[in-house]
Amino acid sequence: MSDMDYVFYRDRPEWSDVTPVEQDDGPNPVVPIAYSDKFKDALGYFRAVLRSNEHSERAFELTTSVIEVNSANYTCWHYRRILLDALQKDLREELAYAEQIGLSCPKNYQVWYHRRVVVERLRDAAQELPYTKTILGDDAKNYHAWSHRQWVLREFQLWEGELSFVDELLADDVRNNSAWCQRYFVINNADAAARTRAEQLALTHPAATPLLSFLLDVHEADAKACSNGGGEASLEKARELCEKLRGSVDTVRAKYWDYRLGRLRKSAWAEQ
Repeated sequence: MSDMDYVFYRDRPEWSDVTPVEQDDGPNPVVPIAYSDKFKDALGYFRAVLRSNEHSERAFELTTSVIEVNSANYTCWHYRRILLDALQKDLREELAYAEQIGLSCPKNYQVWYHRRVVVERLRDAAQELPYTKTILGDDAKNYHAWSHRQWVLREFQLWEGELSFVDELLADDVRNNSAWCQRYFVINNADAAARTRAEQLALTHPAATPLLSFLLDVHEADAKACSNGGGEASLEKARELCEKLRGSVDTVRAKYWDYRLGRLRKSAWAEQ
């Protein structure tokens, strides 16, 4: 709703029985925020509804107005979820609403959490992988999108095709660290075949830090898994990768790779 179309709650007859609660910043606020009239109007009535714990359609509509002026208001999203239950609202409509807000502010934690709760209640994740793919298409390193995608994969066991999706991202940018993290996540949870693909890529991209770091993590995990014996080859490979990263590939972070190498040498499982 545009500001020109907005009708202040104080001017709405159906809200005449409610007295808005003004924000209390104390007697002498150091840096008072210049809230818009629309913001103060919506939040004033929201505080009143919250105080009276009103469960009604008008209260639900009010949360939409509050989110419009501040989509990061955690309390409003929480109250909206309470009203979803109390009013038995259509969760698929709510999912569409969350998508609308999410597309306009894709790094808003409150929106992503709200979406997860709605999906949990629906027990239907059919839209989630396509949705996160759209978000990642605009920003391949959006942490919130990756976190949501990983939750969906694990919660609904939708592993099939995920490595192909990661390969598409790596084909665009082999140094996409987020994509390599996702590949590692999939390997640890579903498909060890990805290691072969990573090792093949390492032959043609021997100086790709995220790729080598990924393989280091894989071999270190293998060595730990074989702490009772049999992990010597993985341990040696992990050490070689650390040496390569600190010596020529990622010299800017040489001290970090020194730390990783020292950890490999000192770990109890490395002394077996």
